[in-house]
Amino acid sequence: MPVRWSVLAHTVRRGLTGRTTPAPLLPAAPRWRAVIRTFQAPCFTGDALSPTAWAVAAVTDGTHLTTHVASAPLPTTVGRATDNAIALAGLECFGGLYEAVESAGGELSLHIHDAVLRRLVRDAAASFPLVTMTGAFPRSAERAKLSDATARAMRSITAHHEALLREHQARQPVLLIGTDASIDRLRPGAGIAAIDADGRTTTRFLRSISDTFHAELAAIELAIDATPGTRPLRILSDNQHAVLALGKKADLQRIRNSSTRALVQRIRSKRNGRRIEITWVRGHNGNSLNEAAHRLAVATRRCRIANATPGALRAISHTIASDLRAAQPA
Repeated sequence: MPVRWSVLAHTVRRGLTGRTTPAPLLPAAPRWRAVIRTFQAPCFTGDALSPTAWAVAAVTDGTHLTTHVASAPLPTTVGRATDNAIALAGLECFGGLYEAVESAGGELSLHIHDAVLRRLVRDAAASFPLVTMTGAFPRSAERAKLSDATARAMRSITAHHEALLREHQARQPVLLIGTDASIDRLRPGAGIAAIDADGRTTTRFLRSISDTFHAELAAIELAIDATPGTRPLRILSDNQHAVLALGKKADLQRIRNSSTRALVQRIRSKRNGRRIEITWVRGHNGNSLNEAAHRLAVATRRCRIANATPGALRAISHTIASDLRAAQPA
């Protein structure tokens, strides 16, 4: 049984935004041709990029070409929920086109790239008598031109939101974070720690790690994970090898241990789209953040080996953070 237009129209026209603005079509044209493309791209929402489903329609009357854009937030999970969100963005776009065609008394030949959206519209074809699908719109120079227009719009949307993020980051103050790792050569396990200039601390014990290079890299990753968002970071590490390994020109193939190489790749990916500077500082040379991070890493390892309670490590971390704040200039 075909889907009733009144039912699907509620989904198409209202969706998640509560409204859809019809595409600015020319009412004098008796027939339009359009291509709809759906995709995923981040959207800047005040202070961060959030995953978003987008749909772009490029439509022409043979002389003029215009585009129409719709979006829907993506869920945190993947799978059917993500597919549904992408289809919803496509339905928003399709709904805007159909309303414009319906109000102008015209007809629309339509090609949809996304298979899920194409199936939804085809299954409800009886409710959309003014639309014919790809069969009436074969491969042609005109269709290729519309597809290129949607691709350009996709790139433009992505670039625009990335630029908004960069502008937001440029206005934020850089947060300094000290990191360090502590290893006992006679016992396996590494204590890693990060502490920022505001005195916030994060610690972890890596039970099976006995390599200093890997542990220092893990401490840098810990610092990034402990400060989500878009605020620019400047991470201080006293391990030159770790800092060099994270440089743009570093050759990952020279890192023989596969898990360490994967760790470097992970850190590099987490730096994408965010201003994160990783700087070497000489250890035990009077840098207050470096000294505090060292004390935290040592305390983390010793507390774990001594089977101390989590409360004991929290108390030590509090003391170290208080000492750091007291050492900061007024």
